Amino acid sequence: MPETVESRERLLDLARDRALRGHTYSKIAASGLGMQRLDFEGATFNQVSLDGADLQGASLAVVTFNRADLRQAHLDGALLYRTAFADSNLTEIDLTGAHLEDAMVTRAPMMRANLARAKLVSTQFSASDLSRASFAGAVLIKTTFSFPVSGIESLNRASFAGATLIECDLSGASLQGADLTGAMLIKCNLQSCFLTRALIEGARLIACNTAGADLPDGL
Repeated sequence: MPETVESRERLLDLARDRALRGHTYSKIAASGLGMQRLDFEGATFNQVSLDGADLQGASLAVVTFNRADLRQAHLDGALLYRTAFADSNLTEIDLTGAHLEDAMVTRAPMMRANLARAKLVSTQFSASDLSRASFAGAVLIKTTFSFPVSGIESLNRASFAGATLIECDLSGASLQGADLTGAMLIKCNLQSCFLTRALIEGARLIACNTAGADLPDGL
């Protein structure tokens, strides 16, 4: 039966029993915890500290994180299907090779996050700072980045080197100094984007909407 878990010790008990699914985890200090390849499907994390935790290969399908601390957490190769992050700190999170589908990231700072070689499908980033984040070699399909007009959130100096973006929406986004070296963008919405000082060697834009965009020469 689903329960509310409020201690690190109870969390570890459930991990040993492989019985982590569907519970609500609340106000637990679990910094640096090692829980590789575990299944948290359907769980909710409320104000849980998982900074530096090792969740490599974890299943986080239909998991909700509210006001959680995931700074420098390792989620390499994790499954994030319909996963939601709200008002959480994802600074320097490692999502290398992870699969994100129908995921939502809202008001969650992701500065210097690593999503290299990740696959993102129908994922939404809203009011979340992704400056210096890496999407190098990633595949993004129908993924949306939306930023408040008056906010400081951006994709400035983010890396999309070697990435493939298909039907993604980056309208109005700031990608100043971003690395698009070798990237391929197909049918993406770049309307009113700011790409000043972006690195564009080998980048290709195919059937993209660039109306009102500030593009560097050669793109």
